[in-house]
Amino acid sequence: MTDFYVYKYLRSKASEHGPAGGPYYIGKGWGRRAFRKEHGVHIPKDKANIVLLSAGMSEPDAHQLEMLLIHFFGRIDRLTGCLRNLTDGGDGVRGRVVPEEERQAISKRGKKRWGSLTENEEREWLQAIREGWAVRTEEQNREYSKTVSQAMTAWHASLSEDEKREWSEARREGLASLTDEEKRAWREALSEAHKEYWASLTEEQKHERGQATRERWASLTEDEKRKWGDALSVAQKKRWASLTEDEKREWNEAAQERYANLSDDEKQRQNQQLHAALAKYWANLPAERRGEAATKYWASLTEEEAAERGLAVKAWHASLTGEQMTQRNEALRAAATKQWANFTEVQLRAWKKAWLLGRANMSEELKRQLAEKNGKFHKARIAGLSPEEREERNAQLHAALLNRWANTPKKIRCPKGHPYDEQNTYINPSNGHRQCKICVRASKARYKDKRPVPNPQAICR
Repeated sequence: MTDFYVYKYLRSKASEHGPAGGPYYIGKGWGRRAFRKEHGVHIPKDKANIVLLSAGMSEPDAHQLEMLLIHFFGRIDRLTGCLRNLTDGGDGVRGRVVPEEERQAISKRGKKRWGSLTENEEREWLQAIREGWAVRTEEQNREYSKTVSQAMTAWHASLSEDEKREWSEARREGLASLTDEEKRAWREALSEAHKEYWASLTEEQKHERGQATRERWASLTEDEKRKWGDALSVAQKKRWASLTEDEKREWNEAAQERYANLSDDEKQRQNQQLHAALAKYWANLPAERRGEAATKYWASLTEEEAAERGLAVKAWHASLTGEQMTQRNEALRAAATKQWANFTEVQLRAWKKAWLLGRANMSEELKRQLAEKNGKFHKARIAGLSPEEREERNAQLHAALLNRWANTPKKIRCPKGHPYDEQNTYINPSNGHRQCKICVRASKARYKDKRPVPNPQAICR
């Protein structure tokens, strides 16, 4: 059809939005459209103020001319011009500014309508949305996602704390109502969408997003960081527990494959980042939680897994250079010294008891190997010290022994139960040890009784 036209309405008198004779509405139609009263604006009483700008056009051309003229003259609701049009023209209502009252009314009608649907009607409605999404182009999908994201961000920012809490609870209830298959499908769809979105970003956009994330993290308090970390840990544990053995195996294989495809520089950078993150997490973890986590993790391993872990640790040790091994030993020694200094008396006794129990369960061969290894390590460490370092070490050992001796409670009774008081205590001048006078006298008496009696007849002979 080529009987479409574009028209305009002119002002009969001047107003704050434009002079007399200026346009206040641009429209497109055919037949008697320009002269009908079914309009969002009033029709000029003087028919001379209804002007046909172009006629004999196809509908797409009329749409284009209408949009061009609306953009040229501007709209009053957007504070860009003199027209009373509420949309940008063309087919549909694109660019229309919806008032807040109308938004609330639409939301209320939508909630009421959704609440009245049956389960089959809800399923059909969701299926129709999926089909409509599938027929869109990539550009349309991207534009729609951007619009929805901006609208959601603005809406969430306008909520109060109570409304945000209610929204979060409603979201959790909605997720809890899904079946396992629906949850898995939802996670897979979300993961694929995230991958596609991340792949569409440029390096500069990725850097900006990373910088924004770091700034948000830096703005959090320590309690907020801890709560966020605990919530993420719980979610990851729950997610891992929901996987089957085959899914866990596939995930591990995929992770190993991704790591194998990295370059040496990428592997080194990833290991450094992981090591820094673990060190920071471990430094902020309370001492009691460290022991509990390590004990719980080690107890959860089977004998085969523990053996495999031991072999993996040995292989990793063998791959280290001499310098790396030295750095690692120094770091372990510093960490052990710091941890030992923070132990309470109860923790010290528990640690010593556990160490003695572990040593008692060792075989003689393992004890011998451990003693040889410790002896070699100790000799090598002592041999590597300078005279000044050796003298400082001896002074530290002497001070530690004196401190231990001073803090060691003295015995108030001898092994036989006699008191170590002033009348019954004898100090041996050769070694400084205390001796019980009663026990010394008893020992001399026993020795005297055991001496043989001389035979006078043998002496006379």
